[in-house]
Amino acid sequence: IASDKTGTLTKNELTVTGMWLGAVGHVTATNGVWDSRDTQSPAYRYASVVGSLCNTARVEAANGDKVTGNAVDIALLLTFGVQHCLQVRQAAPIRAEVPFNSRTKTHTVVIDLVDQVDAASVGVGATGAEPNASSHRRKQPKKPKAKKKKKSTKEEHVGSAGSECLVLLKGAPEIVLDRCSASCAPDGSLPAIDDAFRDSFMTAYARYGSVGARVIALAYRRLAVPDGASVVDADEAASATDDVVLMPTRDFVFVGLVAMSDPPRPGVLEAVRDCQSAGVKVMMVTGDHPLTATAIARQVGILPAVDGQGPATPIEVGMYGRRSLDLSRLSASADGGPLSASDVKSSSSGSNGSSARASFDLAVASCVHGAQIDTLAERQWTEILGRPGVVFARTTPQQKLRIVEECQKRGHVVAVTGDGVNDAPALKQADVGVAMGVAGTAVAQEAAAVVLVHDDFPSIVQAIRQGRVLFDNLKKTITYTLSHLWPEVLPVLLSLFGSLPLGLSSIQVLCIDLGTEMAPAISLAHEEADVDIMDRPPRRIRHDRLVSWPLLVYAYGVAGVIEACACVIAYLIAFTRAGVPLSVLPGSYESYWSVGSDPLDLGEGRGTLSDEEQVSILGQAQAAWFVTLVMSQFW
Repeated sequence: IASDKTGTLTKNELTVTGMWLGAVGHVTATNGVWDSRDTQSPAYRYASVVGSLCNTARVEAANGDKVTGNAVDIALLLTFGVQHCLQVRQAAPIRAEVPFNSRTKTHTVVIDLVDQVDAASVGVGATGAEPNASSHRRKQPKKPKAKKKKKSTKEEHVGSAGSECLVLLKGAPEIVLDRCSASCAPDGSLPAIDDAFRDSFMTAYARYGSVGARVIALAYRRLAVPDGASVVDADEAASATDDVVLMPTRDFVFVGLVAMSDPPRPGVLEAVRDCQSAGVKVMMVTGDHPLTATAIARQVGILPAVDGQGPATPIEVGMYGRRSLDLSRLSASADGGPLSASDVKSSSSGSNGSSARASFDLAVASCVHGAQIDTLAERQWTEILGRPGVVFARTTPQQKLRIVEECQKRGHVVAVTGDGVNDAPALKQADVGVAMGVAGTAVAQEAAAVVLVHDDFPSIVQAIRQGRVLFDNLKKTITYTLSHLWPEVLPVLLSLFGSLPLGLSSIQVLCIDLGTEMAPAISLAHEEADVDIMDRPPRRIRHDRLVSWPLLVYAYGVAGVIEACACVIAYLIAFTRAGVPLSVLPGSYESYWSVGSDPLDLGEGRGTLSDEEQVSILGQAQAAWFVTLVMSQFW
């Protein structure tokens, strides 16, 4: 099972538990109330603006009693205050937006600075207007009409005439940090990001991530936009007809980290253990950071727990060898540039003479970063997928599809969970695609084979259990049905080749097939699960069929033969008890045992049987055969 983390293994009920605001340090709330000294810092005020506007959550009522949307955005909205967020949205209409997607792992918006007011004061009553329930609907300013002239495309217009905008960025911490060149200090200054800041960043990131918190980063930058120009991203620039300014991707000011707790769903730990005892491997495939993914995987039993590991202790992952993972390798290269495959590879060689050691030394568990997936060799895939515990972190939907394909290449039956449009290829490729019924899109549900009504992982385990019960009960029903064929065919064979009286009449055969065997067959289909049903390994789909050779041998060669022998014995006993020697039965079927037949000579002075007596005795023998067959099927 390649399972998502958020919403499937966890509740998807995010609560902000803390923030790291650079030089301000760690900020926590007491009973949901933040320290007023922290909230007056520029970093916190910028964080409230970014969290309010890089946000798709919607307030459905004027009093804010119903908030819908993405769980991350809802948590930010509730943390900074619904009324405050509505004020910010009303005061600062969004000019351009690049929504979050799984490829970039960022969400960017551009706003106009209202009356050139400093961005840190936006949303604290700058317009003097009271927010209303509909103020969460973002206002898009009208774009100027297309001009018949050659367009101009620039990344930024510094010092040019026009308006000053603020670009707000929210996303994966390592990606946001790579786009930043300065940080927000308590006194409002913007010092450059140096190695000391990066070390503090990684320490804070490890502190939050190692306890399973979901961490996002916030940043901003100023941007001068000429009059009549539009702010677009690189994908839209090619089709634009007006003067445009490209959405910036560098020189942002880092605001801080926001940590959110998302506890595991009740019953997930037990469900994962049931899967493991049943021979089903559970893998986590998530877009979250390896620290967060590993911590949650340990909490739910996908990875083994590590005794004595503190919240800030670097994780050990199999793909990087037997050394602690260099956390900076997962966020940025040493010089602050973007993460490359070579950066990830280099962390597998330790400083203790282990550089020559092959990767994947840990025999129990692995945490694989998405940046490494495309570089893995076949041998490495085989070794990773052969381990009991595997986590794939910072993955994209395309990488999820690759994981499914690699599992199937090695003969595994794969179930995949997904909820987004981009998950559709993986859901379609999987042997069993499982879409989310609550959070899933219509495209994902259409591509999946199963839709989870409650989006929880234990439902998948229950489906596995019920699937095994159904398979077992169908085999029992088929075995029961096939086993009576010998006792039904044997009377015809004895009559045809031995000319013995017919042991079963056609009416009795119909009574068995359409009457007496129906109730037991139906009851077998509703049998309770065997005690060890979740302790067995999965069946081999290429060898273990519903109707297999062992089933046929048992039905025809064991149970069928036993039932047939019992029926023959009961049949012969009925003749013996009626005083008919068994020696007169062979060859008697064609001339006797029917109304109007000749008297049957029993020999040795025993007398004869009239046609009425013959019919009566044959009826008793057929009844004995019938009852024996029915009772033997019952037992």
